Order: sequence, then C-alpha cells, then structure tokens
Amino acid sequence: MRPLTDTEIEQLTLQGNHAEDWQQVLIAEGCELKNVRNNMLIGKVTIGLVSSAICHESAPHLPEGIFNSMICNCTIGDHCAVHNVRMLSGYRIGSQVVLFNIGEMVAEGEPQWLEPMNECGGRRILAFPGMTVGDAYLWAKYRDHGAMVERLEAMARQLLGTQEGAIGQVGRRAVVKNCQALRNVAILSAEEAPTRVEDCVTLADGVVGYGCHLTCGSMAARFVLGENVKLEYGVRLNDTVVGDNSTIARCEVGNNIIFP
Repeated sequence: MRPLTDTEIEQLTLQGNHAEDWQQVLIAEGCELKNVRNNMLIGKVTIGLVSSAICHESAPHLPEGIFNSMICNCTIGDHCAVHNVRMLSGYRIGSQVVLFNIGEMVAEGEPQWLEPMNECGGRRILAFPGMTVGDAYLWAKYRDHGAMVERLEAMARQLLGTQEGAIGQVGRRAVVKNCQALRNVAILSAEEAPTRVEDCVTLADGVVGYGCHLTCGSMAARFVLGENVKLEYGVRLNDTVVGDNSTIARCEVGNNIIFP
C-alpha cells in the first residue's frame, strides 16, 4: 500500500470524490482509480486492487470499484464492488466482496453480551467469530464454575482484540445487498463457503458464520450463527446461538441455544 500522488488526488477529485485528508488514503499499486467515483472518504481508508472487471459471478453483477458511498476508517480488499453504501465505517472488507445498496454498516464500541437460555438474564455470554454451540452452552450453563467462566471471557476478549477475531469484518466473496443497517456484525465468508446477506432489515451485535444465507426481511440482534445457517421469511432472532446447518423462518426466536 502507498499514498496517493498529486496527480491521483486530482483525478479522484475530478471524479467527484472528497476526502477529509488525502494523506490518510492508501491504495494498492496497480489500482485503477477510474472506478472510484462520487465518494466521501473519512479518516484512514485503504483501497486494494481495483480493475474494470465484474466483481464475481454471484448476482448482482457489479463492476469492481467504489461508487456513491461514504467510507470511514475502513480497509477494502482486492477486487471488491462497493456501490451505494451510505455509511461504511470501521470495517475490514475481504477480497471479492460485494456491498450494494446498504443504509449503514458500522462497527464501533464494545462487544455486546448475549443472554441465552433465560429471558430474565443471568447467563450472559460474549459472542466472538468462531464460537460454537458447545462454547455457548458451557459458558451459559455452568455459571457456578467461576474460574471456567472467567477464563472463557478472557479468551473471548483476547480473540476479539485481534484482526482475525474482530467483529468489524466481512470475509472473502461475501455478498451484502439491500439491507437497512448492520451494526457490529462479523460476516465470515470464504472461497469455498461464501456468505450472502440479502434484503434484510437490520442486523446488530452478532456473528454470521461461513456459508450462511440471510434473506427476506430477517432481523437479528445479539446472536451467533454457525456454518450454513439460513434465516428467511421475516424471522426475528435475539439473544440466540444457532448451530450449523439450521434453517429458521417465519417465526420469532429469543434467548435460545439451538443445536445443529
């Protein structure tokens, strides 16, 4: 990554881009800046490789680049398509990610506790990327094992403090489109298990596992989804951990641990 040259700053300005401080904008060598248009860049923004190609075969078929968006303190990976994101703040975006038509996508503040198993509380756990149903069950069930609970919290906070375990991340080849708001949500995704978040209303304070598909007006707050989980048809989810390969639709689920 390198700073912009004066010529590149002039080009970006002519293309409708504005920056709080151009010195804090870094780009990858070989980045085609003609596909960075009509954006507001705030704080430290790092932009990976951009070409004139379509991002990848997953719909929507959008050209690589950053268009009509506000970006604040973000790292954007290689060959991404970021279109019409009103606010993208605090996120690390992996390679070949599609972000399209999103109201706000913000990662900030302290991680929130989940309250599974009892709607009156008292069994709180701290979600982190990679958490399994077994982790959640041990932590919530055996509250009387003080040393174990303290150790689990310490391990979770240590992981959350790393780049790989941070909540503000979107993994490789993920697609996020037509969503109102995502706040403090980690979206895990990979080449062999891409994740899609489409047509959702709001997601807040949670972890979406590899290969998940969230669609059709789903809402979730304080949650953990395992791998290959589907939320669809207006489901409402809160304070719940969902195991791998589960499907939840047309209902409201709260304060639960659902095994695979």
